[in-house]
Amino acid sequence: MKQYAAGVTAAQLATVATTLPVTSIRTADYILQLSDAGCLVPVASSSAVTITVPSHADVAFVVGTTLYVAQDGTGQVTIAAASGVVVQTADGYNVAGQWQEVALHKRDLNTWVLKGGVR
Repeated sequence: MKQYAAGVTAAQLATVATTLPVTSIRTADYILQLSDAGCLVPVASSSAVTITVPSHADVAFVVGTTLYVAQDGTGQVTIAAASGVVVQTADGYNVAGQWQEVALHKRDLNTWVLKGGVR
């Protein structure tokens, strides 16, 4: 069996590569932070919550960054763009409902694509 750095096997490496870190649960409006990159941002609230995608000048996510937002509560989660930011989507900016997840992918300095369970 081939081993990688420090005795890590291919199976162990595959497990690490497919594990998605989860950030702190958000219960109120929130502006995405660098620490959210590559993570699932769970939102658990019975009230509506807005998750804002910040401008590159405010939070310098690397182009190519992907992160995920989950609506774990019954309150509607909406993805919003800060001033100067474009969030492109074919279906809308609201997460489709409780237990739905969406992905945000940074395509350019202030351009993101929103996909997944949106309406």
